[in-house]
Amino acid sequence: MYGWGALLFKDSGEVLAAGGAWRRSPEMISQAEARAVHLALREFNMHLAGPLDIRVDNTTVMNIMQKKNTHSEVLVAEVGAIEKVLRSHGISATWSYVSSEHNPAHRISRGEHIKQLDVAKGWNLRWGEREAG
Repeated sequence: MYGWGALLFKDSGEVLAAGGAWRRSPEMISQAEARAVHLALREFNMHLAGPLDIRVDNTTVMNIMQKKNTHSEVLVAEVGAIEKVLRSHGISATWSYVSSEHNPAHRISRGEHIKQLDVAKGWNLRWGEREAG
């Protein structure tokens, strides 16, 4: 497991990317996914404005964040860190699933360079929600 990656699609049209190798390897994939969200929120700190639509390619993390409940000691710290960042900015977040195949940040988490296709996937996810909503 190389690392993490995230994209932030701002209302202005600007797209920010963040990611990198793990400093310490997560114990399980759900922990890695939750830690990736926390690191992304910290990385995008100066650009956070709510509400946020957070997409993850891990249903365990999505369900934990939607229900605000976990029995996994490993995930408690990660979930708490995410909630702390959101609270400190007064931001609410909705959580939804995106398949790895359609995850625009997937390439970054593999240590690869982001491509225009990845950005287009992200915009398609975002605009698809607006059209459906």
